[in-house]
Amino acid sequence: MRTEARMRGSPKLSQAIRVLRRLLGRVGREDAISYPWHGRVSVFHLLLAEFYLRRTTRKVVARVFPLLRRAYPTASRLALGNPAAVWRLTRPTGLRNRSYELIRLARAIVSRGRIGSDHDEIESLPSVGPYIADAILLYGLGHCHFPLDENVRRVLVRATRGSDPKANPRPYQDMSLVSTVRRLILGLPAESVKNVHRGILHVGWKYCRADPLCPECPLLSTCEYSRARPRRQRDK
Repeated sequence: MRTEARMRGSPKLSQAIRVLRRLLGRVGREDAISYPWHGRVSVFHLLLAEFYLRRTTRKVVARVFPLLRRAYPTASRLALGNPAAVWRLTRPTGLRNRSYELIRLARAIVSRGRIGSDHDEIESLPSVGPYIADAILLYGLGHCHFPLDENVRRVLVRATRGSDPKANPRPYQDMSLVSTVRRLILGLPAESVKNVHRGILHVGWKYCRADPLCPECPLLSTCEYSRARPRRQRDK
């Protein structure tokens, strides 16, 4: 999500949003699990990790990422690879077709000589959608973009609206969510935006599940969903 886009309504931050971003930033700094692609890796290797994270779990990607990184240090090396070799390394993902797509992606990068430095350029690569483009811009290039997925949507809709998100629209089409995120990270430097994003993902994975663990959640003090939970239970 491009944070430089024009904001809807007042840009002033409510006290609830200030508290929420402080709590999320703290979780991202102190509690979020660090994975191999969170360290000092090239933008190309971050792209490989995000490419698989869109289709499988972070634990599975943590197993195959070091193998891919060692076997293919550059896009040029991967572009010369073959799907069978990639599949041998990434078999735990169960995503055989991604082997072909990954080589096609590498060849596109080599053909144009770069991954890109803006959202549209990165998203134009094969098999790269808005989430991967935003992840590369935020975590790889240090730009204040914010990747949106169902984890982000579930945590923020519950925390700010006190209800479960509806099936539609999808995260990038949910203008209310986009507005909330813009307010949440307004004025923050990229490193703080990373912490807020990692904090949301950690809360979504560990606490804010389909059946949430509200009493244990670090957002308990400010979450509208937690406050409304006793009323929902009475109404059942």
